[in-house]
Amino acid sequence: MAGDKLLHFCRFLFVCLIVFASSAVGLRSAAAQDAAPESAPEQIVAETPILATLSRTDPEKASTIAIKIIQIGEHRLHDTLRGSLTPTEAERVQLAANPAFARAYNIGPERALRLLRQVNAAIAKSRAK
Repeated sequence: MAGDKLLHFCRFLFVCLIVFASSAVGLRSAAAQDAAPESAPEQIVAETPILATLSRTDPEKASTIAIKIIQIGEHRLHDTLRGSLTPTEAERVQLAANPAFARAYNIGPERALRLLRQVNAAIAKSRAK
């Protein structure tokens, strides 16, 4: 009798585990499908004026920066700050004017500022030519 109850309990736990795991996988894949179009590098470039400017002179670099911005969002839990980087006043204005960089800055400030500075350097270099 006690063995039957234990067997039923084990079956119940197994069924609960299967149901929970399948629903979690379904929710995760649905969320990934919903997020994918939003995170496309082309959309990031289109919605971010500074990347659109860079794209006119170096589209490959603009796409690379957009992909790095997406990666900042994907690795939110793994980011560790190694010191506080404070943006300059001009960088604050750029963060406010460029939504993709603003979102990335909220998630990973150090990496977002590094990318913003790379874009500024690339634009300055292209204008100097």
